[in-house]
Amino acid sequence: MNQEDELTYQGKGTPQWRGDSLYRDTLPDYESPKLYYASNDLADAVNAAIFLKQPLLITGAPGAGKTQLAHSIAWEFGLPLHIFNTKMNSNEIGRASCR
Repeated sequence: MNQEDELTYQGKGTPQWRGDSLYRDTLPDYESPKLYYASNDLADAVNAAIFLKQPLLITGAPGAGKTQLAHSIAWEFGLPLHIFNTKMNSNEIGRASCR
């Protein structure tokens, strides 16, 4: 594996890290990042963000796989993952913009 390959997300459940991983798997076995397979388009979007050194905003309905993708990326690269759950509804948006 050359240096360029080390920063390429495959999304096929194969770790790319060597040595000790900083990722701590807290998911049940059926949600393991080892079982997650990203589409080619999604892997390309992740790799574009890595190449451009820019964040990648993932949106979607609950259960669409946003958090599972984050686990997959962290696991594949052996990186720590920090999850911050937030919630804002339309009422809060309206109140914030009226002040």
